[in-house]
Amino acid sequence: MNKIILIVIVVAAIVTGLVVLRGEPIDNKMGTKTEEKTTESSRPMDGQESFGLSVCEEVPKNIIEEVIKKTVEETEDHSSNTGTGCKYYTNKAQYEHILVQVSYLSAETQKKGQETLDRSIETRETIPMENFVAIQEDGQINAIYLVMTPNKFVRVDRTPNTADNDQLLELARRVALIITGKN
Repeated sequence: MNKIILIVIVVAAIVTGLVVLRGEPIDNKMGTKTEEKTTESSRPMDGQESFGLSVCEEVPKNIIEEVIKKTVEETEDHSSNTGTGCKYYTNKAQYEHILVQVSYLSAETQKKGQETLDRSIETRETIPMENFVAIQEDGQINAIYLVMTPNKFVRVDRTPNTADNDQLLELARRVALIITGKN
């Protein structure tokens, strides 16, 4: 039963991504067009002037290094047809990295997918924009989502041994400051 629900969520995310790529925002409940939500910011949350044109440039590796207290050996563009991002490798040979990924998918669908995987969802007041944190059963953060619009979010996550929960939360806070122009 859980596999069926997960398949439905994945298909819905793909369809939502295709609609968003065509530039038609939708309401997740009824599939109807809706107005985009805005956050107080000096930059728009969607479109060409929003965050995510070159994540590796917008979130420089020195910010990652400051927060996680490790050297970033290399950065790598991590773009796909549903978004753009940057991998910050602390140990490329072991594939250890931080990922900051802008995705043009439904944030609500992502949240439901995390809940289907039995992860708890929390909001953090220390992050200065709409957000949710997916926490695994073992207490580790799976990913942090910074919601720019209903169909655009920035995911901040990491591979094991790269950053602890507190460091990941601080990194998400710093990325949110960049997004909102408050850095």
